[in-house]
Amino acid sequence: MNPDEKTYTLSRLAERLDGQLAAPSAAKADKAKQAAELTIRGAAGIEHAGAGDITFIDDLSKLPAAEKSQAAAVIVPAEIEKSTKPIIKVKNPRLAFAEVLGLFAPPISLPAGVHPTAIVGDEVSLGENVAIGPYVIIGKGTKIGEGAVIYPQTHVGENVTIGAGTLIHPRVTIGWGTEIGAHCILHSGVVLGADGFGFNWDGKRHRKIPQIGRVVIEDDVEIGANTTIDRATTHITHIGRGTKIDDQVHIAHNVTMGENCIIAGKVGISGSVHIGKRVTLAGQVGVVDHVTIGDDAIVMARAAVFNDLPAGSVSSGTPAYPHREYLRVEAAVRKLPELLRQIRELKQR
Repeated sequence: MNPDEKTYTLSRLAERLDGQLAAPSAAKADKAKQAAELTIRGAAGIEHAGAGDITFIDDLSKLPAAEKSQAAAVIVPAEIEKSTKPIIKVKNPRLAFAEVLGLFAPPISLPAGVHPTAIVGDEVSLGENVAIGPYVIIGKGTKIGEGAVIYPQTHVGENVTIGAGTLIHPRVTIGWGTEIGAHCILHSGVVLGADGFGFNWDGKRHRKIPQIGRVVIEDDVEIGANTTIDRATTHITHIGRGTKIDDQVHIAHNVTMGENCIIAGKVGISGSVHIGKRVTLAGQVGVVDHVTIGDDAIVMARAAVFNDLPAGSVSSGTPAYPHREYLRVEAAVRKLPELLRQIRELKQR
């Protein structure tokens, strides 16, 4: 057995998840005790679960598939009474399974302390248990909170603030003056605080507008690989608490984004856009400059936002317009070949 292998009894997992453990249906008392003491060594989806794994379902229709799987146990909705496998009944199986995945996730391998090859500037403040990996560069005046982890070859500019518990993966670039909150995650290739795309035409050439603002990332934000967020021209490009940003997203200068937004891969947001709280932008959405998207709005994949979108709206298409209307238009478009055929027949009469 691997000494580093993580194992949990099913009863311990049930306690951790605030769930109710139930032995397989028709099990005798000794079997029920065995279920409680069952050792769980991993977690996986139904299709890939093996012996010793725990899996989950989020509705009754998936129970037969879970029972046929190789999984040792299943996390299920609270209303499910029994199963042929040991079950843990919880209010929200998806959230519970996510917590289990966290239990089995490999630990951070970077030890606390500053690697000898790292370069740390003057007047840098490091909290307790900070881990700074090989070839990291930390600029003058930067403050790094307790338990933050910075993986190799990351560049942190001058006067940056990084909150407690934030995890920065390899080869991230953080420009001067950037503020990152607590418990954020930055994946490889992220660039925060590059110059915004600002130029003036003087009649002969494009003259650069100096970008002297900052980027502010609030707590609990996750930013995917190769995503770029430009600094503001004079003030702040702002990302709200709890927002999750996918890979290969670009957020231009002066953008403000509220809390708990979801931004999918390859979204492009132009300068000075205001995005409210809990907004969802699906993959490859494009947003032109200086528009406002209201709270709880949803923009479907590959839509192009040219105008303000109201709170709670669901939009599709180019330019983006109400999704229900978009579906009707798409349905009508599919009928065009037949309509054209009928028109040609009428002309021939």
